[in-house]
Amino acid sequence: MDDHAANADRDAILDEALEVFQPRAQRELTREDAREIYVNLTGFFRVLQEWDRAERERRARDADSVATAAASPRP
Repeated sequence: MDDHAANADRDAILDEALEVFQPRAQRELTREDAREIYVNLTGFFRVLQEWDRAERERRARDADSVATAAASPRP
């Protein structure tokens, strides 16, 4: 992606953030506010993805442990 396309994408994202959040704000939002909103939201969803991945890995380990225990001979 060239710089022009990247800038256009970034501008579109910031425009959308302003469109969504301006009606909910008590003051006029700036492009910097929109950039911060974008950074905060992407960070929030990144954390949710990490938690989801960790939970899936934990469940897989737990399922493996249960399967291993069930397959082990009992005295």
